[in-house]
Amino acid sequence: LPSLMVRLPHSQLTAQGQYNSYLHLDITDATLCPKDISLFVPGLASMDKLLRLQTHVEGDMDSLSVSGLTLSYNDRKVFQGNAQCKMVSGNWRDAYLRIQCEELAANAAQIQDLVSDIVNRPFHLPSEIHRLGNMHYRGQIDGNIHDLTLHGAFRTALGLITTDAALQSDSTFRQLAYNARVATNKFRLGKMLAHQPLGPVSLDLRMRGEMKDGINKGKVVGKIRDVSYNGYTYQAIQIDGKFKPNHFDGMVSINDENLQLQFAGLVDLAEQAPDINFDLRLQRFRPEILGLSDELRNSEIGLSLAANLS
Repeated sequence: LPSLMVRLPHSQLTAQGQYNSYLHLDITDATLCPKDISLFVPGLASMDKLLRLQTHVEGDMDSLSVSGLTLSYNDRKVFQGNAQCKMVSGNWRDAYLRIQCEELAANAAQIQDLVSDIVNRPFHLPSEIHRLGNMHYRGQIDGNIHDLTLHGAFRTALGLITTDAALQSDSTFRQLAYNARVATNKFRLGKMLAHQPLGPVSLDLRMRGEMKDGINKGKVVGKIRDVSYNGYTYQAIQIDGKFKPNHFDGMVSINDENLQLQFAGLVDLAEQAPDINFDLRLQRFRPEILGLSDELRNSEIGLSLAANLS
């Protein structure tokens, strides 16, 4: 196999290499329209956007190594790095992947388009993901397409997110389970959530949960080193609880020089009749310094409160 040229209706490949039970292949120019190979992979029949790549491939039928890979999809560079692929149980659909990402780039619209092309129906990400803008990931990805672990960092328009995560999805990508550690430094969370009073946040959290039909629920444990709200930066916040939309059940403590607070209990606003049951201890609450009130000048407030509004 000193040289190879393949042409399909919308695809072409130019390569040089050799194969004698072990493959060495340099792909210098490849343009692939996935629907051209839908005879062999029917799920690609609806994918008509072009995939372009350059790389070196070597290995056998059970294990392939890909180095110097540059990949573009729909005229956008999306990946640069190296990869290894090993067949599992004689089935390439369950192949084990190890990907070293020098650069993995995308935004929410591009991810939506790609998943929609794969599953052949509309796929939508939450608006919060869209607000991250262009995302760039550098790190390592291990597993198969429905069971991945990620170790690395995302650079977004709103700041840097460092993560160690395990992600599992069903075959249709409708349900996602995750177990992740997430850390940020001055990440602009208020911009992401479209909540103007909320400013940058530095945190280190561990989260376990699932996202299904756009609803995210799970458990979170960790600390928020600092977060800005209404122009004041709060320090030393601890959190441990279960969450879902308009629902929190757990503990929050703040040990800031102008606010000491301990909260333990349930706040559930998801139903028409709210369920509120908590104990609150408030110490050294200085509302003027915190930017919460101009009327309570030079005030310091403390109280204990137990509420049961079930």
